[in-house]
Amino acid sequence: LIDIKKLNMDTFNLIEKRQQLKIIRRYLQEVISAAKDRLLELQEEAVLITKIMDNEENKTNSERSRKVLIQ
Repeated sequence: LIDIKKLNMDTFNLIEKRQQLKIIRRYLQEVISAAKDRLLELQEEAVLITKIMDNEENKTNSERSRKVLIQ
């Protein structure tokens, strides 16, 4: 004999679990999106830092070349 009460409870529990999973999925999507945004920011910073370092290196090399030419 099928226990209708238990069946209804099982169905209710499955629906609850499904709702919880939807909430968790939405939260994880937001976390991933925020992480991607932060990664892009860090990549932009890295490009900028690299340009600054290259510029400093070029200045140093130019200064060395100038000193060698003066000697």
